[in-house]
Amino acid sequence: MEAIVRQRVGQDLFREPLLEHWERRCAVTGLDMPELIRASHAKPWKDATDAERDALAQRVREMRLELDSLRYEEYVAKLEEGGAIVEELITGEEMVSPSAQLRVTPLGEVELLSTHDQLLGGPTGQTYFGCRFPANPGYGPAIMSEAAKVGRRLAREGV
Repeated sequence: MEAIVRQRVGQDLFREPLLEHWERRCAVTGLDMPELIRASHAKPWKDATDAERDALAQRVREMRLELDSLRYEEYVAKLEEGGAIVEELITGEEMVSPSAQLRVTPLGEVELLSTHDQLLGGPTGQTYFGCRFPANPGYGPAIMSEAAKVGRRLAREGV
């Protein structure tokens, strides 16, 4: 619980201004559900205090790595070399990891291609084992709908 509290410290300093800036929608998908949007990692590393950096370093040392052969020092060296994206771990009784594939053509048209469920396992349930096409029909259409929003945004941005 302490780690969750530490992760959330200062979030509101960033969350409200970001929500206002993006008109209370997700900046990537346009999803209109501000209660799901988090800004816990919006602070640039260069602006972090020594205490915040130390707290993050401690959390990294406490992580349970999927590969038992990977040493902490090697992990940190890779982070320093290539950077990282920090995501919040969501846990629950039943976890799914759906995904969608799309393509933005050179003409800026969005082509929705497919959905799939990632098959995960391993010590923490985060190791990728493979996938199953298509995604579960119970949520596959919703995943594709959100992917279309991302595709339209990427097309507008010229990606």
